[in-house]
Amino acid sequence: MEHEKWFALRVYYGGLKKVLRIKEIFDGDGIETFVPMRYADTINSEDPNEPSRVPALKDLVMIRATDGTLEAVKDRHRDKKELLHLDYYRHRGGEKKGRAIVIPLRQMQQFLDSVKANEDSVTYYTVDQLKQKKGRPVVVLAGQFKGVEGVLMRIEKNRHVVVMLPGVLGASLTHIPVTMLQFKNQ
Repeated sequence: MEHEKWFALRVYYGGLKKVLRIKEIFDGDGIETFVPMRYADTINSEDPNEPSRVPALKDLVMIRATDGTLEAVKDRHRDKKELLHLDYYRHRGGEKKGRAIVIPLRQMQQFLDSVKANEDSVTYYTVDQLKQKKGRPVVVLAGQFKGVEGVLMRIEKNRHVVVMLPGVLGASLTHIPVTMLQFKNQ
């Protein structure tokens, strides 16, 4: 029996609406998905009193699946053009170059718990946006994020704990006082 893991899927040629359509296809097949969301500047057409939420990144859908799931879904939904330009996020270098990035269940669960605990104030960053940032690995010692591992980085003149999914994205959490952090040995 194959074990499930999390995969990051790159959506080519389509943007935010295509990301949501792809999410719906996987959800319809009973496959757990995650799409990082943010508030948009537009008005919600269903409820004008509620702000509109859109995908934070125009090319990312994450799925919890086994190795052959993407190909099986593409086979089952041959008529859906949304799935034509969809591939795994892949390692860019090293001995794993070209292989699909796999996110262990524990790491993804920690990420999901962190971002869902305070999803209104989480900001998502691509790997390229964080590439030039330096930081120190930390563990949160207390509060709602107790036990979360991340990197303390300076972003937009403030220090943020950024929870990373290496090779995919990072999410900055709300302000956490330095006194609640333990620096890890590098």
